Amino acid sequence: MNKQAGYTLIELLLVISLLSLAVGVSTDIILTLVRSYTKTQVTNEIEQNSNFVFLKLEKELRNAQTVSSVSANSISFQDSTGATITYAIVSAGSGILTIQRNGSTLTNTDSVNGVTITCTGSASSCFLQVGASPTVIEIDMSFKQVNSPGAAFTGSVDLNDTIVVRGTY
Repeated sequence: MNKQAGYTLIELLLVISLLSLAVGVSTDIILTLVRSYTKTQVTNEIEQNSNFVFLKLEKELRNAQTVSSVSANSISFQDSTGATITYAIVSAGSGILTIQRNGSTLTNTDSVNGVTITCTGSASSCFLQVGASPTVIEIDMSFKQVNSPGAAFTGSVDLNDTIVVRGTY
């Protein structure tokens, strides 16, 4: 008996095609997971930044003693210590938020973690005074990432609230 050891051409082609199919499916699954993770990370970053800014603004404005000026893109008020605090959108309607407190300025223009703000209220305003005694301020903002790494990874967070300034009643 003459036994020949080895594989036939058909067996070899079958193994190669099954292996390439498995590698293709695995690669597709891994790429989908990476994209999903990146998109979730970008969305979380936008939400964290927008919630931080909005809650800080809300807390400081709610505890203000007086509101000195309100415009579509900025608001100035005095806190309980008499310090003047100004929140302003740098470019009209959409841009980077700056916070000024007694002359010192805080802004977030980081191209990775920064956010841009678009005013979404009536007449494209971020700040609108709707009551005088007590002072009632309506805030409408939409936050987006400063530089989006790709169209698939964009997102925005819309936040709005009506705040009664405690020091005015």
